[in-house]
Amino acid sequence: KAPPTTDEHTLWSSAPARDLPGSLRQALGALLREGYPDINVAAELAGISVRTFQRWLAVDDLCYSRLIDQVRFETACRLLGEPDIPQIEIALELGYSDPANFTRAFRRWTGVSPRAFRRQGLALPGASPP
Repeated sequence: KAPPTTDEHTLWSSAPARDLPGSLRQALGALLREGYPDINVAAELAGISVRTFQRWLAVDDLCYSRLIDQVRFETACRLLGEPDIPQIEIALELGYSDPANFTRAFRRWTGVSPRAFRRQGLALPGASPP
């Protein structure tokens, strides 16, 4: 079978997740533009208490801030793969008010700047999150 076209890739990447963690990641990704999503909002989206939400994350050896970093990283990699989206727009989409903060976070996650990541074509679909 031929690899998916850009339109097919967009369709598949925007399809609703079929599991709670995937759905939560999508919801948090949508909330990022407003800034750092509050853990109370995330727990409410999951339909559970904050403490139960924290226990649920602990099962996967996660804390809330690491989950947000993972969502930001995955979103950043996807958006950096689109050459027409300016880096400042990506920073804003991820909830950073200052693009320099996004650059520092991205360098912490990958060891390279977003510009170098994009230039070198490192926007890998299987890139491992922080």
